[in-house]
Amino acid sequence: IAVTRFTTRQGYDSLPAISPDDRSVVFVSDRTGSLELYQTGLTTGAPEVALTNNGGRNTEPEWSPDGRWIAFHSERLGGIWVVAAAGGAPQQIVDFGSDPSWSGDSERIAFVSDGRSSAAPSTLWTARRDGTDRQAVKFSTTLVGSLGQPSWSHNSRFIAFSLNDGRPVREIWLT
Repeated sequence: IAVTRFTTRQGYDSLPAISPDDRSVVFVSDRTGSLELYQTGLTTGAPEVALTNNGGRNTEPEWSPDGRWIAFHSERLGGIWVVAAAGGAPQQIVDFGSDPSWSGDSERIAFVSDGRSSAAPSTLWTARRDGTDRQAVKFSTTLVGSLGQPSWSHNSRFIAFSLNDGRPVREIWLT
C-alpha cells in the first residue's frame, strides 16, 4: 500500500476524520497556537479551510453520516459543539462532555460526561443535534469507572463504549 504525506507544515496536525463521501478530511492543527479544526479535500494541495478559530482547543472531530455536520469537543470552552461541514459559526450543543459519536440518521449525538477517572465516574449521554432532548443513558447494571469512545451503530440500535474502572484492563460494553 502506497502512502502519501497529506499535511506538510511543521507542528501538530492530528486526529483526522474522513468525510462519508471520501472527498474531504477534517483534522486538528495547532497552527494558530491553539487546537482548531481544519477541512481540506483529499487531493494534494487542496486548500485548507478553518472550521473553528475560537482558541477553544477543539479536538475529537466526528463527521455526521450524512456529511453535513461535524461534532467536536472543546477542551477550553467545554462541551460538545457542532459546525456545518460547509463552514459557519460553531454552536455549543451541551456545556459538558467529550467523545462525540453520531447516530446513523445524523440526528443524535452520543457522548460521555467529563469524568476521566475511576474516582470521578463518567456517564453516557445522548442529545439531538441541536442540543435538545438531552438524556443520560440508563443501564440495567451499575457501571463504575470512566466511560469513553462511544460508537453508535449505523442503524442506531446500539452504542458501544469502553469502560476503565482503574484496573490495567479496559472493557468494551454495548447498550
